[in-house]
Amino acid sequence: MLVISLYPSVKKMFLETLGLGEWSVKSWVETSHYGTPSSGAETNSRRLPRKSQNDSFITTFLEKLPKLPSHYCRKDTTKLYLEHEFSSYSDLYKAFVDYSKTQNTAPASRNTLIKWVHKKNIGIFKPRKDRCDTCVQYESQNLILEDWEQHRTDKERPQKEKNDDKEKAMQGVCHVITVDLQAVKTCPYLQASLLYFKTKLVCHNFTVYDLATNQCTCYWFTELDADLQASTFASLLVDYLTKKYLQNAAHIKPIIIYSDGCTYQNRNSTMANALLSLSRQYNVQITQKFLIKGHSQMECDSVHAVIERKLKNKNIEIPNDYYRLTGEARQNPFPYEVVTPDFTFFKNYSADLVYYLIRPGKKSNDPTVTQIRALQYEQGLITYKINFDQEFAESPHRPRRTPNDINQFLQLFEHKLPIAKKKYDHLQEIKTKISQNYWPFYDSLPFKWVFIIFIFPCFLFIFLL
Repeated sequence: MLVISLYPSVKKMFLETLGLGEWSVKSWVETSHYGTPSSGAETNSRRLPRKSQNDSFITTFLEKLPKLPSHYCRKDTTKLYLEHEFSSYSDLYKAFVDYSKTQNTAPASRNTLIKWVHKKNIGIFKPRKDRCDTCVQYESQNLILEDWEQHRTDKERPQKEKNDDKEKAMQGVCHVITVDLQAVKTCPYLQASLLYFKTKLVCHNFTVYDLATNQCTCYWFTELDADLQASTFASLLVDYLTKKYLQNAAHIKPIIIYSDGCTYQNRNSTMANALLSLSRQYNVQITQKFLIKGHSQMECDSVHAVIERKLKNKNIEIPNDYYRLTGEARQNPFPYEVVTPDFTFFKNYSADLVYYLIRPGKKSNDPTVTQIRALQYEQGLITYKINFDQEFAESPHRPRRTPNDINQFLQLFEHKLPIAKKKYDHLQEIKTKISQNYWPFYDSLPFKWVFIIFIFPCFLFIFLL
């Protein structure tokens, strides 16, 4: 205790005269030696290890959180998104504070944590759609007015095209559908801090919506059944078109498919060859139309929003909970149809391609795949449009042969896809938080064994005589 503390009036006068704070004076006195303060170098040497320790602790925390690549932006960015969907940075900081308590460590500030989140190129909000580059430029005032007016016209044209096609579908002239993949879901999904640091089973929902009838089918599958290659999406779309529109030969009508321009999912040679084979087998005209990046609002988005509201504050213990809640999400005009394919469902449409490329050009300055606005499949040929106002043009690439019958494609997977051993171990820990009725499901999951092979160098000595 300082002697001056025994005389409150003297202490007050001393502090006010020099304009000092009480805690500052106490700190100086406690860290001094007979009135001589410690040197700046010594003070800095005591502070640096703490900062370094905080940074290391935050880095460890962030590295432990499981992450996923963005579904929509993976082509243009290396940013990873946290598997557990935090509602805000405050929510993430709360998890960090809880983690710090378990490690008996004083947590760093919220701003410090956010700084490291940005430094590590980590996102807590998964982007539902790519943002339009032109709109971002306009918002930043880096775009001239003439270019903005042209962009407004360009972005409104695809929506007008979709509305016109919807009118035709309502009149019974054709079938028009929209397709999209919902944001990644994980299982189990519980309100427990234990899950922050554990990898979980990944689930996907591929949605198809009929604009004329409002019928909607949700194809739910897990990472055990399929990955996200082009043949996976081609298998789902071919199944829907075949069962919904091509069973009755007397009532076959042209089919129009609207989607975003995601290349690995919708706009690629594998999907194109699958639809070409389907078109030839059933003698039906199939057209794919692609909406502009950042302006690909579709009816599927409203389906996903309805499902998200149904899932809010719900615990998901096994994938079947996603399937059940999706079926309950809408009642009028009728519930969503839920289909749960397993690994035997998917076909390999990337083998033995008729068209190796769908690019509308061959030279360096010719249009690229991402500029395609529409692809049409009819009579064994692929035609394309660069904009909706032009006529379909024949592909510059020649077909190699006649398309296969759709039933001739081989199975894509021979067995369930194993998960990583680390994920399997994490799921064994997580399952203790759910009902024991579901434990056998997680016990039966296939996983990859990791073999570590040690190779000892062998030295060969050659003696020259």
